Amino acid sequence: MVLTNIFKFWLLLILSAFIIPSPCKPARLLLLVQYYPSHAQILSVIGEELQQRGHNITILTSSSNYQFLKKRNLTIRYYQTPVDNEAISLCTAIAFKNDDQMLTPCSRTMTDDVNAFTLQKEILDEMKKQQFDGLICDFLSYICQIVAGYTKIPIQIDILANGFIDPLTAESFHMPSPTAYVPQIGMIATNKMNLFQRIINTILGYTISFICDKVILDFYIYQKVNISHLGFSSPPKFSFRKATFLLVNSDFALDYPRPLPPHVKVVGPILSKPAVQLPENLEAFIAANRNGTILVSFGTIINLNNIFDLQILLYAFARLPYHVIWKCNTTSSLKDIPNNVQVLDWVPQNDVLGHPNVIGFVTHCGVNSVLEAAYHSVPIVGLPIAGDQVSFAQKVQSKNTGVILNIKSFNGNDLFHAITKITTDPWIRGNTSKISRLIKNRCNHRTPKQEAGDWIEFALNSNGGNYLRTEEYNLYWYQLHLIDVAVVLVIIGLLMIKVIMWICRRVPIRSWNLLQELKLKVL
Repeated sequence: MVLTNIFKFWLLLILSAFIIPSPCKPARLLLLVQYYPSHAQILSVIGEELQQRGHNITILTSSSNYQFLKKRNLTIRYYQTPVDNEAISLCTAIAFKNDDQMLTPCSRTMTDDVNAFTLQKEILDEMKKQQFDGLICDFLSYICQIVAGYTKIPIQIDILANGFIDPLTAESFHMPSPTAYVPQIGMIATNKMNLFQRIINTILGYTISFICDKVILDFYIYQKVNISHLGFSSPPKFSFRKATFLLVNSDFALDYPRPLPPHVKVVGPILSKPAVQLPENLEAFIAANRNGTILVSFGTIINLNNIFDLQILLYAFARLPYHVIWKCNTTSSLKDIPNNVQVLDWVPQNDVLGHPNVIGFVTHCGVNSVLEAAYHSVPIVGLPIAGDQVSFAQKVQSKNTGVILNIKSFNGNDLFHAITKITTDPWIRGNTSKISRLIKNRCNHRTPKQEAGDWIEFALNSNGGNYLRTEEYNLYWYQLHLIDVAVVLVIIGLLMIKVIMWICRRVPIRSWNLLQELKLKVL
């Protein structure tokens, strides 16, 4: 009897494997990102998640990302480019000195990178030959538009690695971006704006898209990129995207709540995860100070020597009762490093932030740095340099999870007092803990990378989620903004006014004539 039941169980198990369909059949997927290392890390994490589910994954990226991806267990195809980390660091420094939140100088690096890619036609031919089922793109990687047009991959899904970039993402994916409470790129404000800020924000909302597309992209990309040899009559427009689905690397626990169309999904902080055991040298240094440890990192690319005097930081760190781990790629320029400071060219940032003895984080407010700090409940001292870092610094300030300093005017005393504040202020630490709990409070206990994988498989099973796109995609601009309705209503209003005026002119005359007739009859 027992043997019979065991046989039935295994028979049922084997049959179920053939009868019950899998959620998503294995697909051939191409993941594409240009020279942004933090974006490449996000797409590689998503790629590994999809590969574990049985999908065939290929990543196409810039040769400058080799050092960041070489240990990933993925098939990676690199295209050669003259744009390296030094070039990106230099253009960012120029934008910083010019107060250019749009990072216009970095548009030249985009041009150089795109031109280098388009000259390697053999890579495009190779990608086309593989007949991928889906293309997963970094939203800011312009070459995705070229690859999508050349390879004719049927489904495209975009990943927004650095959170919402209004109005660019709003325009590209037809999502609402109410300027009354959604700050546009370059706007130094939170979602609680006064009248003057809302006026400026509204002007930015209507002008930035035009400036980006008709000025910056037109001058640096559309006029200078030659892809006629690839069969294009003209370069594809950045905002005219084939992608039907957008996944956002952010969380409304930290980001500003806003309305979203059904084909846009906020999946959470993709790189944030529970910490693992640190290397012995780091563990020993962090644990050696009972007061706590401060982590300092300004990302993987920026050369801080081009931004400010590094000795300012050392002056502040030497006065702290804490240990300091400083991830810095320009150690040769540092002098008289205090005993409580350890300078390293690389640290496992997520795992260090997750250590219980790490009590503060000095950062440039890059999206992943802010999200990892929020996930691990570590308050921030923010020194944003340019671009989206300024926007995320504002979000930190709006949630009261840190202190933001002006990187152009701060001094050692400012930094010392800011670090002291975030490590001792119970209000800041309480807010940070609250944000961390909200980020970790996830439906069905799915991690952000698992949720991203779920939505990608959903899109693959539903023709890219095309049915979720609103009718806005099919409307002309005058229909969308109800210009035609307004014109008709104005015409009707004018006609009504004319009729009323005509009646008013006619009625008194007839009334006077009747009155005269009555008088004559009486007489």
